[in-house]
Amino acid sequence: MKTDTNVTHPYTHLQMSISGKTAIAGLGVTAFGKLPGRSSWSLQTEAVKRTLDDAGLEKEDVDGLLTAPPLSEPLLLHAEQLGGKLGLKANYLSQKFIGGATALALVAEAAMAIDAGLCEVAVCVYGENAKTGMPMLFGRAQMGRGQTSTASPKRCSARSRFLSASMPRATPPRPTATH
Repeated sequence: MKTDTNVTHPYTHLQMSISGKTAIAGLGVTAFGKLPGRSSWSLQTEAVKRTLDDAGLEKEDVDGLLTAPPLSEPLLLHAEQLGGKLGLKANYLSQKFIGGATALALVAEAAMAIDAGLCEVAVCVYGENAKTGMPMLFGRAQMGRGQTSTASPKRCSARSRFLSASMPRATPPRPTATH
């Protein structure tokens, strides 16, 4: 079956790429490994602060926050809770967890949110302190991992690094058409 490649559509003149419109301007990495006394929340907070320092930004510059909730300290509305702990006034909040693709998905969503004008500076953060051991929740060990010496270090070590990236708009907003 032959298809017509000369199809016209009213939106075909629009640029469909966000390439070059955003940039990763800062990176924050905390210590990783066995970190007794450190919570996922404290490490995420530190990663965001280091990211802003690296990018030369203040928390008042941030209006977008994208997170992946830690499995070791689960909480609904993680982005809202972390934003509150950081004192951010975010216009755009998002959280997701999709396994090994989470970091890439957070950065891609941040770039799209900036391009769409939903925020100007977005921070992406993920991490947890699973290698140290799962904390107690409501008096019970969570998920049975990390509480005993039989836990496999390989199983938890992939989640013991904390990364955060700040992504401000790389170019000024596009001018709007006037009639």
